[in-house]
Amino acid sequence: MLRTWPLLFLFSISAFGDYAYIARSGVLHMKLGADYSSTNENFINDSSRTSIVYQNQVVDLATNTFWLQPEYGFADGWATSLRFRAWMGNVNPVNGGGTAATGSGIGDLDLAIQHSVMEYPLGVVEFVVRLPTYQYNVPANVLVGGDGSVDFGLFYHVASVYDRLRFLVSPGIVGRTVGYPPLIKLFAGTEIRVEPAYLRIFLDSQLSIGEKAAYATSLTSNQIAGSGGSFSRLSGAPTGVDVGLKMGVELMPGYFLEAFFSHSVWGSRYANALAAGVNFHAVVDLHPADKGPKLREVPLDKPAEVPPL
Repeated sequence: MLRTWPLLFLFSISAFGDYAYIARSGVLHMKLGADYSSTNENFINDSSRTSIVYQNQVVDLATNTFWLQPEYGFADGWATSLRFRAWMGNVNPVNGGGTAATGSGIGDLDLAIQHSVMEYPLGVVEFVVRLPTYQYNVPANVLVGGDGSVDFGLFYHVASVYDRLRFLVSPGIVGRTVGYPPLIKLFAGTEIRVEPAYLRIFLDSQLSIGEKAAYATSLTSNQIAGSGGSFSRLSGAPTGVDVGLKMGVELMPGYFLEAFFSHSVWGSRYANALAAGVNFHAVVDLHPADKGPKLREVPLDKPAEVPPL
């Protein structure tokens, strides 16, 4: 049986979760999505923009990602989620044909646990572990799916409702491995809801606390093998801000469709990228209330009642 739960406080954090609600106990949220990103510029050390140069050619990088995310409320105020990814990408010269680098495979695996610590305004603590599932030391003509770091993130999501408006703030910190510095992350958004639809504007930012020594560079393009020249992956000190718009609609009770668009506006050793995506969201109550007819028990030694003729 499907039961509709209010999808309050939705938000988009590109690095980890894509929600600020917490699943109710016994309720499964299943999301399936496809994202696209494209970049032909980098924000370099001084935050100026420059074209991506790879193998002495000006190039662009396009990536398609397909993902599946189940989330389940396993106790009152507690939920867990898992996000699987598959991706494919190409680095193509801006002038002329051919492909300079390609890559595809299984992407980072995200495992998260959420705990509700406050009901109003909604406060949710989230702990996330990101696990790489690929080899990140590759030849120059092969793209990698990510940085190859095992990440540990801690976030605090706060959301308030005022009539049809939702206000969302999510600060967090991410510890990283294999020499990457930690990241401070901040998401903020405002949503207006006119049933059955909602519209949200958001800002998603990150600040690198230091840099990976092996990747320290003042060059205008990322020279690390597997990066395709872009700072969207294998950046030693990624710092940047993205802004975006997200739209959603409830198609029928328990079924939702969402789409988003975002673009980078500032950064340092950060990709100047455009991103867009769409996802389908189903909400299933695995323990619905029994609404069947109730039968009154009759003791065995009680005479049967015979209706009058």
